[in-house]
Amino acid sequence: TYAYSTHDKTLRLNGYNGGVIRFTADNDVTVNLVNGSTNTITLNNGAVTENQHGVYAAGNLTVTGNGTLNINMGISGTGDEITTEYGKALYGLYAKSLTVNGEINVNVNLTSNGFSCGMFATKDITVADKANVDVKCRSKYKNTDFSFPNKVVYGIYSQNGDIKLSGTGTKNIEHTCPLYSAQRQEAKGVYAENDRYKGGGRIEISGAKLTIKMPREGVGIESYYDCEIGRASCRERV
Repeated sequence: TYAYSTHDKTLRLNGYNGGVIRFTADNDVTVNLVNGSTNTITLNNGAVTENQHGVYAAGNLTVTGNGTLNINMGISGTGDEITTEYGKALYGLYAKSLTVNGEINVNVNLTSNGFSCGMFATKDITVADKANVDVKCRSKYKNTDFSFPNKVVYGIYSQNGDIKLSGTGTKNIEHTCPLYSAQRQEAKGVYAENDRYKGGGRIEISGAKLTIKMPREGVGIESYYDCEIGRASCRERV
């Protein structure tokens, strides 16, 4: 079930089992996972004509509470056929600024024929408290342009903001794409970008356990400016 409060702009999920969730107004919104609840967002459609999002917010989004959110999305059709045609993008959580906190579990499983991204924000991303995040991104797209490759699989990605991973929760990122050795632009675990005009581009990891598994030559952690790691357990596997 679900219930939305216009007063505090909060969507409460309690055993939700349905399709994607969209907040189209540029507001600060909250998705609250009710205590002990398991909530699942599912999309399987190989014929989409636009980019897809598990939870989309035009404004700032906070996911919190004391439950579990599963996002399972596939837009590549059935089978394991590899394609050289760049398909539509697939995002688990998408917002202007994104915060994940509380005592929650967020599990994102994505399969596309183009760009798969677990958590995306145009500005800041924060994962704190006891929040556990598990991101698995897969793409069946095989890049053929080695001079200017497309983005393929990204875990936690800020376009023009900072990324802060803290608290005692675990953060796991696992990528799969057709190439055993992906180029730098194709596969990234945690990435804080910056276009030189809008700010951001920093990563801070503290008190967290972070595991990243991806194709060789992919980038585990990348920031435009700097990355500070303190009292955290970080492990990268290929």
